[in-house]
Amino acid sequence: FCLNLISILTFLINIKLEEKLKKIIPYEIENISFKHSIFAINKIYINGNSKFGKLEGYVSLFEKVIKIELEESAEIKSSNFIKYFKYDNERYLYEYRF
Repeated sequence: FCLNLISILTFLINIKLEEKLKKIIPYEIENISFKHSIFAINKIYINGNSKFGKLEGYVSLFEKVIKIELEESAEIKSSNFIKYFKYDNERYLYEYRF
């Protein structure tokens, strides 16, 4: 578990995306923040803005999943990476298991 946590934190801090994720995560991110709390050690929360609008999500360390939500926008509708997202309740959802 400790090695997984270290590798995930390195991944998030350096924002080094795997080749697979580069195709789906907006590469023109204006700002992004990661929040981890000792009161919720299982999750690292993600907030940010990209050319596609506001994004929110989290990394679940125990479930080994990354979930990202993007608000609906004209830019995301015209992008080619939308095929990786599921549309639900006026939001685009993405889930990646590692």
